Amino acid sequence: SERGEALVSVSSDGRVTQWSMSKGLEHTDLIRLKRVATHKKVANTKNEAFISRMASGMCADFNSRDSSLYIVGTEEGTIHKCSVSYNEQYLETYGGHS
Repeated sequence: SERGEALVSVSSDGRVTQWSMSKGLEHTDLIRLKRVATHKKVANTKNEAFISRMASGMCADFNSRDSSLYIVGTEEGTIHKCSVSYNEQYLETYGGHS
């Protein structure tokens, strides 16, 4: 916005949304979080399809020096580095707990 403030929400359906009140309540999806396949192999398991292709977002934080960069934590334990300029892919992904 004009004052450099924005409200951003993260939801369990995988949406990271920026909200604005410039012309009434408007929203823009910054990204839709997609699950990332792990490369771990577990004995005696078959490759199973994900129940949902979307990852559940739990938290987000913007970079204090560059407001176009942010990180999002997911329920699966991964953290994704994202940019407001790219809504289709992660800049980096960091593995979490297992």
